[in-house]
Amino acid sequence: MAMHPDFGEFLAQLHQTADEDRTIDVTLRAIHSLIHCDHVGIMLVDGREVTSVATTDALVSEADRLQMVHDDGPCLSAISGDQTFRIDDTAVESRWSAWCRDTAALGLHSVLSVGIPGGPGDAVGSLNLYATRRSAFDDDDRAIAQVIGRHTALALSWIRRESAATQAIDTRTRIGQAQGILMTVHDLDADQAIAVLASYAGHHGFKLRDVATGVIATRELPPPLVPPLSR
Repeated sequence: MAMHPDFGEFLAQLHQTADEDRTIDVTLRAIHSLIHCDHVGIMLVDGREVTSVATTDALVSEADRLQMVHDDGPCLSAISGDQTFRIDDTAVESRWSAWCRDTAALGLHSVLSVGIPGGPGDAVGSLNLYATRRSAFDDDDRAIAQVIGRHTALALSWIRRESAATQAIDTRTRIGQAQGILMTVHDLDADQAIAVLASYAGHHGFKLRDVATGVIATRELPPPLVPPLSR
């Protein structure tokens, strides 16, 4: 398999960005450039939901929507098993029969779905290529798409780790600021101040970070949970 001369540029762009939306955009454009296909979509797992995060056009959006309607299709299967599936003609494909029937009616006949790998045997999403012609994708297309999927997975994993670490630092900073405000305003010690924040969060079902953000903005907790604590 000979790599396209633009493949190196794709890798450079992919691993230089620190933004998930930008990573998805780079991946979408790379697939369109490196593989001869008519339409492209990317699905990602968001919590327990699968979301169509990027498509080249409304036709792909409809094909994605139909998978959600049927709860079946090669893109979803690629995610659930971290596998690659190729359909040469949706009009005669026996797998995912209901979805294939509807997709053939859209004029999409060839499909290549590649899992974006996460943990072992699992995926964080899928790259989904479509073509109006039959038997559009070959083994080289499959191999290139899988390489793109692996590099996209690495980029997303790094971005999400960095984002989680940054958010954790920001959360600790906000809680510390709120704790300091309560200590000053209500003459509390450090343990009392954090106990007030935790009590308010637990009572109202809020995250501690969100309560801290409110205290920073208003320098106060909403009544009646401002405790008349004395030292």
